[in-house]
Amino acid sequence: MLKFFKNQWQQRDRQRAKAKTQHPDMLQFLGAHPPSSSTSALASRYLVLDLEMTGLDAKVDSILSAGWVLIEQGQVLLSTAQHHYVQQQQASVNLDQSAPIHNIHHKHLASGIALEAVLGALLRDLQDHILVVHHAPLDRAFLDKACLSEYGVRLYTPVIDTLQVERKKLLIHGTLEGQSLRLNDCRQRYNLPNYKAHNAVIDAIATAELWLAQLASTQTQPHTKPVPVSYFLS
Repeated sequence: MLKFFKNQWQQRDRQRAKAKTQHPDMLQFLGAHPPSSSTSALASRYLVLDLEMTGLDAKVDSILSAGWVLIEQGQVLLSTAQHHYVQQQQASVNLDQSAPIHNIHHKHLASGIALEAVLGALLRDLQDHILVVHHAPLDRAFLDKACLSEYGVRLYTPVIDTLQVERKKLLIHGTLEGQSLRLNDCRQRYNLPNYKAHNAVIDAIATAELWLAQLASTQTQPHTKPVPVSYFLS
């Protein structure tokens, strides 16, 4: 019941946002019907996203790169993967703390594309998919800030957080205490290989594989009733 009301609130929020923005990319996104939360999670379509930023505070830090990949019919579609550096003026962004982590330097940003173009490409792919991220509050804060800056409205879209999915599973099994919820540590619990972290598109693919493994673990019996995607929404 709570999921139903949350879905209704999101629909109202999308309608209000549609009245507040004039940008064609956001209007097209808001005009499309989001995927139904009652659809089987196995049958739903997903866009799996990762962002690299200058830091963890959306109020003062900036998006440096974005990577995403689509999941359809239970498969990661590598041909749909996108990776974009966000164009930044060297004087406007400090990379001293973040560059050693994600190896993004000013030369990468100088050859990047405008934030508006990155968001436009993202919205076009996202409009009939459910957003999946690992640690949703962080990425959502930066996405909301970016959308408010470019479109005057936040990003209203259903989200699945693979970190919270894993946390919930461990909690149910009584094994949460002492367990790491970092992306690679979560992957290891499903015998998935380690990937080099802090590249946006590689992390997006790694998160997509984790999500499919998490989904498979909920459907362990062939005659188990399909779990609706609403069960996983944040």
